[in-house]
Amino acid sequence: MGSADGAYTFDTKYNLFSPKVGVSYALSEETNSYINIAQGNQAPSDSEVKSNILSKASELKLATIQNYEVGLKHRSRDTSIDMAIYQMMISDDIVQVPQTQYTTIYQNAGKTEKKGLEVSGTYDLFSWLNVGVNYAYSDYKYSDFKEIVRVRGAVTTQERSGNQLPFIPKHQYSLSSNINYENIVMALSTQTWGEYHIDAANSEKFGGFEFVTNMMLGYFWGDQSLQLNVNNLFDQRYAVSVTKSSSGNSYSAGAPLMATLSYMLEF
Repeated sequence: MGSADGAYTFDTKYNLFSPKVGVSYALSEETNSYINIAQGNQAPSDSEVKSNILSKASELKLATIQNYEVGLKHRSRDTSIDMAIYQMMISDDIVQVPQTQYTTIYQNAGKTEKKGLEVSGTYDLFSWLNVGVNYAYSDYKYSDFKEIVRVRGAVTTQERSGNQLPFIPKHQYSLSSNINYENIVMALSTQTWGEYHIDAANSEKFGGFEFVTNMMLGYFWGDQSLQLNVNNLFDQRYAVSVTKSSSGNSYSAGAPLMATLSYMLEF
């Protein structure tokens, strides 16, 4: 390919098989329950394949995912609720393995188990005001995984079975409110990520971030509108993600407070 990467070729085929079966049952006119059972596959992406070729790492296998999900959906005049409990059993999950600050390879984890709960809901306090909440609990673990690592320049493997997957907080939630009153529209949302491990060894945690808030305020009249958008309303200093390698920790900074004002005329 590109001269900077050197010339290489790669030719492989993947057969994807994704059956799915689901059953739903109406508990009432407003509430339905459901059960879904599905199997899927995940093929390595071009960038993952390329990274392993350039690093002379092992060829990646196709990941196989078995998913079991039970949930409820409720819809009424002023309330909307969705809830789901799921379990995913993954064979040969494709995982990221940082080697240095600038080099990453990918490998297949033998077996991974992902269990979780997701709940979301909105409620109309008034005809012009509603509030919402979203919550996710994620318990993601390696059931069978030996990670390829570099120790003093030598490549070896380390047992990671039973460890939590990195970059996945156990708790995530967001709150929101929306106002639509005559010519005024306003939306306010805030998001929180709990702490999470930053490597497969579970040697270090990052504290996540709390209440990163965005706001939108709009005024409409006739065929004109004026809209103000403010991201990171309270100008928090936080990291979107943190990764660990043999070269040290790497932080991806969240964007600071940013406001944009726009005017629109339709004709």
